[in-house]
Amino acid sequence: MSRFVDWLFPKAKKSEPPSNPKIDNGTDSSNLVAILVDFDNVVLCASEASYKVSFTKLRDYCRTFGAVAFAEVFLSARLFDEEAHPEVEGRVRLINSLNTAGFKVVVCPKGLKDRDQVDSYLKSSGLSFARSSLAKKIIVVSDDSDFKDPNFIHPIEDMGKEVIILRPSDLGDKIGDKDGGGETLLFDSRKREFSRILELIARGETDLPEETKQAVSFIKVVVRKVFELTTPERNRYPFRHIINLAWKSIFDQWGEIYTKEDLEAAMGAIGDKGLIERKAVEVSGVTIFKYYRPNRAHPAAINLLPAKRVASES
Repeated sequence: MSRFVDWLFPKAKKSEPPSNPKIDNGTDSSNLVAILVDFDNVVLCASEASYKVSFTKLRDYCRTFGAVAFAEVFLSARLFDEEAHPEVEGRVRLINSLNTAGFKVVVCPKGLKDRDQVDSYLKSSGLSFARSSLAKKIIVVSDDSDFKDPNFIHPIEDMGKEVIILRPSDLGDKIGDKDGGGETLLFDSRKREFSRILELIARGETDLPEETKQAVSFIKVVVRKVFELTTPERNRYPFRHIINLAWKSIFDQWGEIYTKEDLEAAMGAIGDKGLIERKAVEVSGVTIFKYYRPNRAHPAAINLLPAKRVASES
């Protein structure tokens, strides 16, 4: 676990419900709820559904099920890896934003797979709240099918309590924030970092810190894959489809270091910097759909791709 996490969370452990929780809407304990949010899954699903999450709206929506006694959001420790994500300010602002929205942040340590640790910690917290608190409903916000596991749901139901699964892909009209909340700041800082790296590549700079070299290697693979996907004339892929295809292709090589959200940030930087250009199919002046083509004349593309390939395909 990174030094940042050690400093911010000196004792990362599975959460236990406090003895005197703060309860919304008075102290009536007959209809209390505990909210448990799988952060990575929620942000990713929202992105795929073309909206940004307002965690303030998410908490408010959950209040329609009862008074909120507990609200926790579970983050992968991978987001706090200092080498992969050196932007400390973005992480601090993310945590502050989630706290302001009314959530306790739980950073889950790395296991064999970060996702497995998030699942494990969230399930453990849900069982703990069901067993040791007055909460009557355990609300899990995630599209992850692992939370439909009978070994998680049945013990809670046996205690006379209810598990409610909220799928973020279905909640865009209720928790979406078209302006983007503070919770998106970490994504924006990642995109800025990838944009900075593309600028370094375009200038041909090679004397770089080790952590930057790793990011350069990552974005080189991404650019090559994106150009491969967008070069054939028959491939008229929208932005989201390019991301999904690229992620499937590079996951085995980079999945333990970078997340799909990192790929989305890198793709955002690639688009902003003009390495891919948006095209449109129009009928009678109406845009039917948009797709992308590579810009091989871009200085960063010239420095990232093999010289022979650029010369032959430009």
